[in-house]
Amino acid sequence: MLPRRCLRLGRLFYNVSRQSGRQLVCCRRQSQRTRIAAQTLNFSSSNTDQDLGSVEFEKICSSTLESLHEFFEILVEENAELKGGDVTYGDGVLTVKLGSHGTYVINRQSPNRQIWLSSPKSGPKRYDFEKRINGWIYKRDNVCLHELLRSEMAEILKMPVDMSNCEYGGRSNGL
Repeated sequence: MLPRRCLRLGRLFYNVSRQSGRQLVCCRRQSQRTRIAAQTLNFSSSNTDQDLGSVEFEKICSSTLESLHEFFEILVEENAELKGGDVTYGDGVLTVKLGSHGTYVINRQSPNRQIWLSSPKSGPKRYDFEKRINGWIYKRDNVCLHELLRSEMAEILKMPVDMSNCEYGGRSNGL
């Protein structure tokens, strides 16, 4: 019989424990009985969603999305380049229609404690909150959500874009 929450891949069994950071337990079955030798491999864990409680995540995520909503509403209203644009926010989903430039969708993913971005320029990305930079980071390229949005908006508008008033902007806010 296998231990609880054990995943079998070939002859190896894996269990992920979140109690002491990220931990991968590799188990090998030594006999048909429940004797299992386990080797524990620890992986470094950064200050990401592991440290965020669900209430704290919801608060940070809501503040982020609400401040992005305000930013995009002002941006669409004040720029003729974005004529026909529309910004809507509800139920954790921010939709930014930029006319001929495409549609951005930024939404909360509570089970994963992430913010997901769908961009017409850079495609889909999943952002985790990093306490050390006080912002949302995409782990594959180490770029903050606000940095990416600022650069894409600057490219669309052909002028610098200031997102320093947005909450939880991380490095884009000078951190």
